[in-house]
This record gives sequence, C-alpha cells and structure tokens, in this order.
Amino acid sequence: MQVLLFAADGELAGSASTTASGNYSFSVPPGDYLLVFNAPPGYLFSPPNQGSDPEADSDPDSGNGATDIFTVGMGQTDLSWDAGLYLAPTPTPTATHTPTVTPAATDTPTATPTSPVTATPTPTATETPTPTDTPTVTPTATATATDTPTPVVPATIGDRVWDDANANGIQD
Repeated sequence: MQVLLFAADGELAGSASTTASGNYSFSVPPGDYLLVFNAPPGYLFSPPNQGSDPEADSDPDSGNGATDIFTVGMGQTDLSWDAGLYLAPTPTPTATHTPTVTPAATDTPTATPTSPVTATPTPTATETPTPTDTPTVTPTATATATDTPTPVVPATIGDRVWDDANANGIQD
C-alpha cells in the first residue's frame, strides 16, 4: 500500500510502500507534515482515534485517508502514525419491484494538498555608473567571525498499516 508524506504547505515530501507486514517509515528534516494513506480497492479506513492508546489506534480520516498536520523535531522518532483498514461489506441483494434512482455524478473536492504558487522575480535594468578619477583605496584584511552550520538531525516518521477485521479502529 502507498503512503504519501506532505509538508504542511502541501508539497510532496516523500512516498513509501508498506512492507508485507504493513510497516513504513520516512526520514525527514524537522517540520510540520501530514500523511495520506491510499486504501486498496474494496477496503475502507477504520474510524480514527478510537480507544485510549494513540499508538494502537487508526489515525487517518476515515473518508479521505489523510491525517491531521503534526510536528516532528530534530532527531525525534514518531512511530505512532498508523492506519487500520477493513474489507468493505458486500451488500446483500434483495428482490424488489421499486425502481432504483441513481443520482447524477457531482464534482467532489479531494483532500490532496496543493502547493502554493511562488512568484518569480523579474530582472530589471540598472544603469552602470561611469568611472571617475578617484584615488584607489586598498582594503586591509580583518578577521570576521563565520557561523558554522549546525547539522540537521533528521526525524523519523512511521508505523504500520493493519487489517482491522472488526472495523473498530483499534489494533487488537
């Protein structure tokens, strides 16, 4: 199953496929993110945030598969973002003589985050000054302090996708 990671601004930050046991993970810079789980055909998401243990519940919205935005810090490991899925029930056909009316298709917005538009600066012409006869000054070297960049320790985000056979939103 595919799991997508988006930065809070809507930019795609990563994509992962779950292992056979449902595990996935991302290594990312500190920041604000959200996950989008893509359910396989015939499966529905379990209800989110059920029970008292946030590490044993399903996190994405049951309608669109997206989590809330969350924050991870430098070097943090957050393995609490999991998704429960269950097989959609098969409707039982019944004999009836009432005609079925199917509503017309409508445009439904999706929950896929989009990137904001970034303006590109336009170059402008500048006038080049004409040199004049002025004395030349030779600068002398002076010591200046330089900042040494602090290394960014990536954060780890992940957990697993699991079969929620009883559709209660809790790993059991």
